[in-house]
Amino acid sequence: MENADKATRLWRMDQWFASVLQVPICLGNDIPFVPALPLMVDPCVDEHGGSEVFVDDMFSAFLDLSQDHTNRRHFSPLLAIETLSRPPHEQEPLSRDDMLALEKAVSEGTPNEILIVLGWELNARRLLVILPLHKAQDWSTQVNQFIVHGSHLVSHKELDTLVGRLQHIASVFYPSSHFLGHLRSALQKAEKHGSTQSNKNHKHDLKLWLPFIACAHSGVSMNLLTFRVPT
Repeated sequence: MENADKATRLWRMDQWFASVLQVPICLGNDIPFVPALPLMVDPCVDEHGGSEVFVDDMFSAFLDLSQDHTNRRHFSPLLAIETLSRPPHEQEPLSRDDMLALEKAVSEGTPNEILIVLGWELNARRLLVILPLHKAQDWSTQVNQFIVHGSHLVSHKELDTLVGRLQHIASVFYPSSHFLGHLRSALQKAEKHGSTQSNKNHKHDLKLWLPFIACAHSGVSMNLLTFRVPT
């Protein structure tokens, strides 16, 4: 009886989801597909695609082979969650919400060639990882404030925020990580004493970080983030 109830629930969910399924969001045909360069390893290509989970976020990647294929891949993560979870029952001693947030899945999970994942804008057609505009502007403003103030006491909290943001960029724009050394040293001192004195080395490094932030906003090629045979 329990299996029958679950099967009925899955069928109703399938019918509901099909009725509100959004059309995939694709870029115009005037934007060409950027080819992926050969990798050092031979990856196992799965035409069905796959999903990744980070904490409570899930995002999927799959080929746009057909409308039916796209619909199936759109729905499959929700089906997996529903299959693995136990649906709420009217006689539950402790009330709880359903694990599935279908409205959120429709608004945020519609297949898209441009998607924000972990704070980065991923462009699947141009193969770019892009720092969103609002972050590029806010972080550049913070860096400029540090530069303009010159030598002054910097609290651990504000320095920790700055270094964390720059590390976020360095995780994708690898060459910039070299210019975090002085700032990390200052962060260690600030952690011990509550604050630290900024100096000309910090100022010079931060001046370099302004074009780094601009470069991250213009987009870093995904081909630079994979292990490839040197040309």
